[in-house]
Amino acid sequence: MNAGIAAIGLVSGPVPIAVDVVGIALLALAVFALIRSGARPVRRAAAVVGALAVGAAVGLALCWLLSDQLDLFEVSLSPVTRAWVAIAFAGAAVGLLALVLARGAWRAAAAGAVVTALLAGGLGVNADFGQYTTVGSLVDSAVAQPLPAAVLAEQRAGAPGVGSASASATSLWRRPAPAGMPRSLTAAIDGGQGANTY
Repeated sequence: MNAGIAAIGLVSGPVPIAVDVVGIALLALAVFALIRSGARPVRRAAAVVGALAVGAAVGLALCWLLSDQLDLFEVSLSPVTRAWVAIAFAGAAVGLLALVLARGAWRAAAAGAVVTALLAGGLGVNADFGQYTTVGSLVDSAVAQPLPAAVLAEQRAGAPGVGSASASATSLWRRPAPAGMPRSLTAAIDGGQGANTY
């Protein structure tokens, strides 16, 4: 994966903001299409409110079932996560209602509202958990470029316990003498117990 794409943030930055803005715009278009296309706008407005309530209730019920009853996540979902799930399902429910009742090109806005509502909810839940911080972390791709082989070889050569160079380097280490201790006593301790026992 391209390093620039892998480094795109999913928890903060332009991507979550853009998804939220596009989702709200598409949802507003879907609601407008619903209310405008019906012979009775008041009924359609009530249907929108009902879809919001039913969608949110379904999302919260799923959180309760999957988290509190079945314990699928091995952790209780936070109020922030539950709110994001409720918002996502409410938006998707309104989008689905518009997809069924709207006509013509308005259906494209309704379909987009469903997708972006669920995507915004997923990004919100992810931000609460902090599981996937970048696009690269979604596919387990490193965001940074790997270190060159020459640098890694130098690090290995100087690592403790590897090769004669590191062994001789660690054998030269001496524990600093406490303040006020004579040098002769420090040398006697080092000579008697070895340099690497401190």
